[in-house]
Amino acid sequence: MIRILKLAIPTIISTLTVPLLGLLDVVIVGHLSDPSYIGAIAVGGMMFSLLYWGFGFLRMGTGGLTAQAFGRGDKRDIRLQLIRPLRIAVAVSVFILLLQRPLEQLIMILIGENEPAVSHWASVYFRICVWGAPATLALYALNGWFVGLQRPKLTMYVALLQNILNMLLSLLFVYGFGMQVEGVALGTLLAQWIGIIVALFYAWRTGIFLSGGEPIRLSDVTDKPAMLQYFQVNKHIFGRTLCLIAVTVSFTTFGARQGGTMLAVNTLMMQLFTISPM
Repeated sequence: MIRILKLAIPTIISTLTVPLLGLLDVVIVGHLSDPSYIGAIAVGGMMFSLLYWGFGFLRMGTGGLTAQAFGRGDKRDIRLQLIRPLRIAVAVSVFILLLQRPLEQLIMILIGENEPAVSHWASVYFRICVWGAPATLALYALNGWFVGLQRPKLTMYVALLQNILNMLLSLLFVYGFGMQVEGVALGTLLAQWIGIIVALFYAWRTGIFLSGGEPIRLSDVTDKPAMLQYFQVNKHIFGRTLCLIAVTVSFTTFGARQGGTMLAVNTLMMQLFTISPM
């Protein structure tokens, strides 16, 4: 029981930092002059939910497969269980960055009509934060890998550092430099990249990549049976995540269609709902 708690508590703490950070972003822009800023943060956040949440399997699936390799004591396979999802994360990130403008327009269409001010600031938020796509998706894979290695404290350390930096940088840009939504977005972007750099450092410090053994070839990374197994394990996680996205998106979309003030109120309600299980 104690061993389970040692593994679970850091993961719980890491998870709890996410809604608290979202609430802080709302608090920061909520003290600005226009309620459309809160709506813009809600719409911008939902845009990234549509882009990123579907790839949550990079964390959950990687954790399970890494745990199996860890149980076998197969260090070579442990390394592969990180390299493969990182490869997927990089490929998806390149796709998002190359097609960011069409994706932005498509998501705006899915969301529906917004007040012009909300749409403008949501676009500003999106166009800054989208450059954090490689860091965000790669961190999904690394978080799952750490959990699979039974080192969830590393995930907790990265999450705490990233969220604290996000808070401090957003406050600095908004209140120190007089920025608005773009200040929150820039703080988020910088925190994402610092977080992935620290996570990669922790991955190197595990010693898994310094343990020698047979070198990993490109053919090992792209091995078709292994990749098919990876996607076979994750297909149900992907479907479950899409259902969660549909609920969250519909809540924000319906609020957006009733105006910026109603969207801001709905955003606050969603933040309170997210934190309530704490």
